[in-house]
Amino acid sequence: MCYMHRGETRIVIMDGWSLMHARLSAACLKLGIFIEGHPLDRAIAARVPLHAIGRVLTRREAVALLGTPKDPPVSTV
Repeated sequence: MCYMHRGETRIVIMDGWSLMHARLSAACLKLGIFIEGHPLDRAIAARVPLHAIGRVLTRREAVALLGTPKDPPVSTV
């Protein structure tokens, strides 16, 4: 999940039954303004070490753990 705090993006990986459950769990951390969140598929979630769950990550740390987001397909006319 991504949050904005004092002009900086904060990224947090939370454990939960659903995105809403994870977001509610993160609310007590007071991370800032919620920007967006995405559920992780099982393959990506399996790569996340336990010490990274619930911790504020830099963009670099998140990319190192999860990989680079894929660009959306380009439509052709």
